[in-house]
Amino acid sequence: MKTRELLTSGLIAILCGAAGAALWMSGTRGIPLVSRAAAQTAPQTVTAQRFIVTDPAGRQQAILGSVGGEPSLVLIDHYNKPVASLIVTSANEPGVTLYDDQGRLRASLLVHADGDVALSLNGADGKSTAGLSLGSHGEPRLVMKDARGASMVELPIPAKSATKSAKQ
Repeated sequence: MKTRELLTSGLIAILCGAAGAALWMSGTRGIPLVSRAAAQTAPQTVTAQRFIVTDPAGRQQAILGSVGGEPSLVLIDHYNKPVASLIVTSANEPGVTLYDDQGRLRASLLVHADGDVALSLNGADGKSTAGLSLGSHGEPRLVMKDARGASMVELPIPAKSATKSAKQ
């Protein structure tokens, strides 16, 4: 199984497990789950452009829908800010994004169409400051940047930098 397929399958399994756990827990708190009779009369397919999950007070907790034509599942905190999302880009690349308490993107994991997998960690300013990737043939890469965005560490060393070091 390819890395992309494995990652996608793993994410789906995690989301299904979390949803199942949430449903089970809601049943244990006295909130009735759907009865067998209601489930048998329920429509087999529900079609919508967007689903919004709310808490008993009506606050949004999750949105399943489309952003710019791209499917996404966004989890929302108690302050109505996104904290995590599961996305598929226009290039058909699955990803997971995590946000801080201000709603700023802080981490993302993306499986690129060419098979590369990339983890990007962003500073509070939103700039990528550290990245770890794995090429489609298994070649690892680590990049760390300073506050100005200049590379401090790159492993393996890019071919141009290796040539400069060898000449010095």
